[in-house]
Amino acid sequence: MRTRTKDHDLPKRCDRLPSGSVRYRPLGGKAVIIGTRHDHMADIWARYREASERTAINSLGWVADQWYESHNFRTLRPRTQKDYREVCSVKPIEAFRGWDVSQIEPSDVGQFLRVRAETSVRRSNLELVWLRHVLRYAVSLGVIPSDPCRDIAPLRDRPKKRQYVTDLSYWGMFAKAAPAVKVAMEISYCTGIRQGDVLKLRWEDIGDAIRIVEGKTEREYLKMISPRLGQALDSARKLPGQPFGGWVVRNRHGNQYTTSGFQSNWTKTKIQLPAHRQFRFHDIRHKAITDIQGQCNWWAHQDSNLGPMDYESSALTN
Repeated sequence: MRTRTKDHDLPKRCDRLPSGSVRYRPLGGKAVIIGTRHDHMADIWARYREASERTAINSLGWVADQWYESHNFRTLRPRTQKDYREVCSVKPIEAFRGWDVSQIEPSDVGQFLRVRAETSVRRSNLELVWLRHVLRYAVSLGVIPSDPCRDIAPLRDRPKKRQYVTDLSYWGMFAKAAPAVKVAMEISYCTGIRQGDVLKLRWEDIGDAIRIVEGKTEREYLKMISPRLGQALDSARKLPGQPFGGWVVRNRHGNQYTTSGFQSNWTKTKIQLPAHRQFRFHDIRHKAITDIQGQCNWWAHQDSNLGPMDYESSALTN
């Protein structure tokens, strides 16, 4: 590093950009912004210490950044990449902050999982998967000789009973929901697709049928438009806001709903119902699958000569 001629109060490997933001350029890692022109120097130094611990060579955060640049990580689906970066990495990096990855033993990982399981067993198991990926990559880099997570089994959780949304609960929620939420509910029920796939639907995807590309699996298929689904699409065309963005479900500005924005509206509506009537948006997908199976069984009972595809087509058109 060159001798600094100005900003002598900034930490090492930091400089101030023309915008006034403070940039930290770690050795062996990507540059990160740790402050703005309005931040106090004490806050900048605190963020610097946190960032330097994360990006120290052979730290868990540093190895994770190397894995994020790897071929295997780039081949993962965007949703999975986002979850690994923004959700699964937070608690492990926080727990092992200041550690060299070569110091992490299987007992340390086990202790971390036991502590995390007190909050959420499911989340602790997801973080174990993240740790396995990162520490396995550390082995390939030659940083550690073996993966300390290799012989650690996921924690078992009590199976949760999947809630079936009754018609009374569904229509109770529907009656109190905002217009955009009503449209999303009906599209999800009529097609069985997930919330994320509902929110990314565009009018260009809709013709004689709806073209669906699942965000989770990237599978592509068509869904026929039943009369009930057609009514939902008609309601979508009348939603408030300008439809210039082409989104089927749009916010009042005409833009695509973010996951957090839609969930905020969902929660505001849900808490107006009694506790035993409340349900998640994802439960609508399970209701759709269960209901259509029941209709198919009814049609099978009515006419044993019908084939499975005939049952489904008949049920969807009713």
